[in-house]
Amino acid sequence: MRLYFRAVLIFLLLPIVACGTVSNKKSDDLDTLANVDSTTDSTSDSTTDSTSDSTTESSAELTLKSTISSEELSMLLSSDRDVVLMNVVDEEFYDLGQIGESLIIPWDLLEDRLDEIPSYDVLVLYCRKGVRSASAYDILMDHEFENVTVLEGGIEAWTAAGYEVNKIPL
Repeated sequence: MRLYFRAVLIFLLLPIVACGTVSNKKSDDLDTLANVDSTTDSTSDSTTDSTSDSTTESSAELTLKSTISSEELSMLLSSDRDVVLMNVVDEEFYDLGQIGESLIIPWDLLEDRLDEIPSYDVLVLYCRKGVRSASAYDILMDHEFENVTVLEGGIEAWTAAGYEVNKIPL
């Protein structure tokens, strides 16, 4: 119960600040993934920078939000980015399936299995509804992973939006 409460608290308190940047090769398709508010630290008095000139595509950068919608994830998956999907759901929810060919590491085993995460441009975490992926996000941030985002509403939101899932091979 205590762990569940912590996971819910983490989920509710996730920062909306950027997790990192990746170079933007398809800026037109991925603009909705950009965090329009460029505030980098909620504790500082910095103001937003309105100098986001994307005239040169090679120098433009994409700032990831800490969460991503199902529609945004679908666009990201159809881009040329190296996206790694990680399903952090508990085994009891494996019947919900997986998005694409996801890396499957239950959130409570993640800290012991960090070395299994391959290189990526963007790492997208998801679980059933988003609570466990929020905890996994926190673990990855503690280990200084970059360009990590959480699927809002988890796989249930993904399927509710009409996107396909695959069975998890057992």
